[in-house]
Amino acid sequence: MQAKRSAFTLIELLVVIAIIAILAAILFPVFAQAREKARAISCISNLKQIDLANQMYTDDYDETYPGNYVATLPTPWWCDPMDDPTAQPNFWSELMPYIKSQAVFVCPSATNTQFVEQGHAVTSYMANWWIIYDGQTNESMVKQPARCPVFVDAGATWSGAWTYDGRDEFYPIAIHSNGINANYADGHAKWNTIGPVFQIADNTGWAIDWWACYGAYSYTTSTCPAQ
Repeated sequence: MQAKRSAFTLIELLVVIAIIAILAAILFPVFAQAREKARAISCISNLKQIDLANQMYTDDYDETYPGNYVATLPTPWWCDPMDDPTAQPNFWSELMPYIKSQAVFVCPSATNTQFVEQGHAVTSYMANWWIIYDGQTNESMVKQPARCPVFVDAGATWSGAWTYDGRDEFYPIAIHSNGINANYADGHAKWNTIGPVFQIADNTGWAIDWWACYGAYSYTTSTCPAQ
């Protein structure tokens, strides 16, 4: 006589469901962290390619960095949209011939696209205002290359190529494990917390010869950030 098969009881079924829920609660954050780590690595790769293009550009232009040219002051760091011929040249248009890939300018973690203008090229990276400004900054003006970021992850995607002087409270956004990716004037790229990258109050965060930059841009000390 064939034995009668016993079915799951309600209690046993609930126990199984509870175990699955617990495992999911444990594993899903791990999977999310792994995906974000992969995106952060892709972002670092982008920044290294941008840095390589920047090095080739400076080699071709007498050790001078690319710029970000806008006629309207007092906000000369904004080019919108960046592929508008009337807003060029800017660092996007000057580096694109060396990169030849729009995808390199987009961080996979930068999901905020509210600043994107449809039909125009985009970038998720912003530049150090003290270097990428008007195309007059020479490599010799960088006094601490290993500490001086050149391009950083903005945390959002833009249709404008713009620079950042470290005083804005909102950008860049720390989207990579509460930090940002940046490449530096000596050629390396790494993740860092946002504070050390943009600490400019003591004149060391950007690691630039400030007075040389002021002279290049025809600034006076009265218009410069507090020393």
